[in-house]
Amino acid sequence: MLKRFIDLHTHTIYSDGTFTPEQLLNKAKAYGLVAISITDHDTVKAYSPQLFNLADKLEIELVPGVEFSTRDEDSNKYHILGLLIDLNSADLNNLTNLLNEDRIKEASLVCDLLNSYGWEIDREMLFNEPGTITKAHISRAVLGCEKNRTRLIKEFGKVPTEGSFCEAWLIKGKPAYVSGQRHLHPKQAIETIKNAKGLAILAHPSFNIMAGEDFNSLCNKFINWGIDGFEAINVQYDRSNGDVEVQHIDEFTKFAREKGLVISGGSDFHHDDESLMGKFIDLGFRNYSRKVPYSVLEELKLAQRRSKTF
Repeated sequence: MLKRFIDLHTHTIYSDGTFTPEQLLNKAKAYGLVAISITDHDTVKAYSPQLFNLADKLEIELVPGVEFSTRDEDSNKYHILGLLIDLNSADLNNLTNLLNEDRIKEASLVCDLLNSYGWEIDREMLFNEPGTITKAHISRAVLGCEKNRTRLIKEFGKVPTEGSFCEAWLIKGKPAYVSGQRHLHPKQAIETIKNAKGLAILAHPSFNIMAGEDFNSLCNKFINWGIDGFEAINVQYDRSNGDVEVQHIDEFTKFAREKGLVISGGSDFHHDDESLMGKFIDLGFRNYSRKVPYSVLEELKLAQRRSKTF
């Protein structure tokens, strides 16, 4: 029987990806995937009737999705995926509009800080991005300015990757870090996703384990917040430790099964250029031994149908 594989965590130029939605669909077709979800950060602008028409033409199931950036009361950061969402949900669109307004304010403050440290930024290019502005966009704006080239090489030994510049300048504790203007709590994101008839999934939970959280504490905290499941099939690379692979596929799968929750799987695909951020998982886990079978999506749909009966 022909195996069918999917990818339920991808990004486009509407957040911090480098592919247009159309290019991403064509790449998925070339890779033989039968379903993908575009889960851009805090926005659903990638979706359009034309994109769904293209997906139908390519015989790819396009699963409506989003990825919310959240923070709890202890300032722990979590990304929450909304899958199988209603793109016309008023709650969903009101929240994404507010978050995008705050991202613009935050990006402007970051640019002011970078300018105060002598970095040049093409603000017109940055603020004309089609979707949400992320740290990747800001890093890209600095690296793309020729006036910064000599200093970049002096400080980093070469023109750095977007990720390296971000880690040196834009994350918490670094000179140009700005705390998010709106602190969206995971519980609020989960409630918004459910109001949009979708399933709420904790994205790349291995990232939080890698950051030092206890496995059981993390899982139980999200159960209390109403999470529907975990993105068990995901691989992270520890940038601070020589790109060592970090994954807990079996552990999160086992925990979810025991608790009656669902699992999802996605590459968190942004680009196909290792020079941007370092080692990465390709679309559909093409360069990895484990894949995401279509049965994962079937189970998600079943869970969604069951949730509507309660």
